[in-house]
Amino acid sequence: MFLGNGRYEPRGLAPVHRATLDDGRLDLRLLGVSRLGSRARVLLDLLTGRIERNRRYQQYSDAEYHFDLPDGPYRIARDGELGEQIDRIDARVLPRALTVIAPAARRAR
Repeated sequence: MFLGNGRYEPRGLAPVHRATLDDGRLDLRLLGVSRLGSRARVLLDLLTGRIERNRRYQQYSDAEYHFDLPDGPYRIARDGELGEQIDRIDARVLPRALTVIAPAARRAR
């Protein structure tokens, strides 16, 4: 599972870039694998760039998500940092909750 602030590009399992952080959306990507055969198929689809066609891959974009994690709890990571164990996710966009200060853009000469 991947849950990120803003819609990521490209579509598919490897989110790389966001055009904006304030589009009011959360990007949710799920990949379910259980059996050895399905894992092999998912790996093949990943390597060949066809993961979006795999029925075990799902991608959503919404402003809010609430769901229980079956067979949990699971240890989560935030921005690559390992966090606590949880068995439920409640996530929503809070518009204007963060103030960003950045230097002014340079003018072309």
